[in-house]
Amino acid sequence: MLAEKLPDLPTAQAREQLLAIDSQVTLDQTQVHLSLCTERLSQLLGAAPTTDAPGAGAESETRYRLPIPARVARQGRGYRLIIRNGVEDDASNIKRVQRLLATAYHYRQLLLAGDGQTIRALATSVGVTPSYFTRVVRLSFLPPEFVESIFRGGQAAGSIQGLEQLKSASIDPSWYPAP
Repeated sequence: MLAEKLPDLPTAQAREQLLAIDSQVTLDQTQVHLSLCTERLSQLLGAAPTTDAPGAGAESETRYRLPIPARVARQGRGYRLIIRNGVEDDASNIKRVQRLLATAYHYRQLLLAGDGQTIRALATSVGVTPSYFTRVVRLSFLPPEFVESIFRGGQAAGSIQGLEQLKSASIDPSWYPAP
C-alpha cells in the first residue's frame, strides 16, 4: 500500500508522510534497528492500529521494532551500509580469501624470481601499487595449517580464528620448517 502511494506523491509530500511515522534508526555492529510508531504507521496505511505487532515491547505498546541484519563497511574514503538478505555469505567470502591467497603466492613467486627488481617494479608489472603488493605478499607467510584450512573451506573468511592466534602470539614457533 505505502509503496504504491509514495512514488505518486511529490518528493516533499512523500518525505512528510515518512517523517510522520516518527521512526528512529539505531545501528550496532550487526544490525540496523528501525523503531516505528504503530499508530502513525497504521494511519498512513489506512489500517486499524494493532498492539500485537511483532517486535512491540511491553514497555512501549505503540512502537514496532524491526531489526535488519546489516553492517557498515569502508569503501574508498567513505562508508557503505551493507544490508544482508538473511543468507550468510560465508561461501563467497571464502572464495575471495582463497583467490587472495593464490594471488599472494603468485606475488611471492614473482618476488623470489625478481632478479633484484624493486617492489615498485614488480608491483607495476602486475598493475598494483607497491603498498598493496606488499600487503598481499605478507599473506603468503601465514602458517600452512591456516592456508590449508581455508582451501578446504573449514574457516569462515570473516572469522579466521588463526588471525586471533597471530594477534596473541600463541602460535607454535616451529610451524615453519627450519632451514
